[in-house]
Amino acid sequence: MEQRELGKTGLRVGVIGFGTGYLYRQPQDAIVDLVREAIDHSVNYFDNWIPNPEARQALGIAFRGRRERIYLAGHLGVYMKGDQSDVTRDPTLARRYFDEMLSEMGIDHVDVLMLHNVDRMEDYERVINGGLLDCARDLQAQGKARLIGLSGHEADTGIRAAESGLIDVLMSPVGIAWQPEGVAEACAASGVGLIAMKPFWGGELLQEPYSSLVTPVNAISYALAQPAVATVVPGFSTKGELHASLAYLNATPNERNFAAAKAAHGSTPLGTCVYCGHCQPCTAGISVSDVMSILRSAQRGSPYAEDRYRGLKVGPETCTSCGECVERCPQRVDVVAQMAEAAGVFRRWRRG
Repeated sequence: MEQRELGKTGLRVGVIGFGTGYLYRQPQDAIVDLVREAIDHSVNYFDNWIPNPEARQALGIAFRGRRERIYLAGHLGVYMKGDQSDVTRDPTLARRYFDEMLSEMGIDHVDVLMLHNVDRMEDYERVINGGLLDCARDLQAQGKARLIGLSGHEADTGIRAAESGLIDVLMSPVGIAWQPEGVAEACAASGVGLIAMKPFWGGELLQEPYSSLVTPVNAISYALAQPAVATVVPGFSTKGELHASLAYLNATPNERNFAAAKAAHGSTPLGTCVYCGHCQPCTAGISVSDVMSILRSAQRGSPYAEDRYRGLKVGPETCTSCGECVERCPQRVDVVAQMAEAAGVFRRWRRG
């Protein structure tokens, strides 16, 4: 595994990391098997934001006996609200949820403590000045976190954080399709380690019409060519997906070449769901990212779309059009309109 310095932290991380978001509802055995496969292939940076206890417990089992071989990022401010993830800026609650994560995973610290999902400037001010940063520092002083980071999707907050001197690490989208302008350069100038998330644009780059030019290898190559990027953290749900990314390590210069893919893709598009889940929680209980993924599958003619729809606990037809999801979405998706479209597409499958 090729390694890079993570900013000025002194840590050396593998260029292929592991984002655990797609393990959210996987069976325990599948999570353990996949994560251990990654570690056995020298993947040593894992980002874990998922708040459900079952997945956290499975990750803890996977890391058991291997913890000293990896660096682990955990997120401060995310928790489970019923069956959905939610965000809190209350430092007391955030600390409690973080301690629960350590307990569920059977670990005593994380290497990077991420201030979770900070996009809007008013939210940035609240996180930095409202107690959550102080909470992170307290956890760091107690030995429960080595470094402090921040995750987000927007240019203004990302640049502000990188230039603030308050964080060691930033996690931001870096990819052919989606890259907040100026964030990578700000991290490079400030010595902040940059973790590249969403390199495949939520998997959309690996689907038609993009997949004729974009591969996991050249998408990762693009991200690693950007300033300050230390590691790329794709989300994996299968060993096949993991190994498709690990193929970068032995790829030829021609396989890594991303020039044609970048030129064909054009400017950063907004309005497309990348299944990040930051629109949650839904007031009607809809798993928006699941609905959007099933809708996309149905539109592509997947024979599995109907079964996936029938596995939903709450269908898109229950949307109340409250618009809270639209306000939270970093990709500016008109979620309300998409739920209406999904309800129409799924009508033929609707349960009686």
